[in-house]
Amino acid sequence: MLNLKIVVGATSLTLFVIILELIRREKLKERYALLWLFISFATFFFSFTPRLIGFLSRITGMYYLSIISFGAFMFVLAILLHFSIVISLMHDRIKVLTQQLALLENKISGQNTRAGG
Repeated sequence: MLNLKIVVGATSLTLFVIILELIRREKLKERYALLWLFISFATFFFSFTPRLIGFLSRITGMYYLSIISFGAFMFVLAILLHFSIVISLMHDRIKVLTQQLALLENKISGQNTRAGG
């Protein structure tokens, strides 16, 4: 059991360091990394406090593995919701930028027509 704690703890610390390095190299924005940093911290915390998961298992009536699976499922849902929001915002921004570009192109082509004619 101790080996599993060490492996999970080391994996979560490795994930934490990788995320920080991606932020430092500007490959990952801070606002997108917060959820990943939280998960790596939570994984590290729970890897050394398995009794807490056991306690959650007892009060919810769920099996130990079900609690872990539920946590992973909720994480995936949170990531999907987060990226759905980001995609929606980007879609709106792209729409506005496309409209602005069309107006600028129309303005430029209108000036070229008047200048050439």
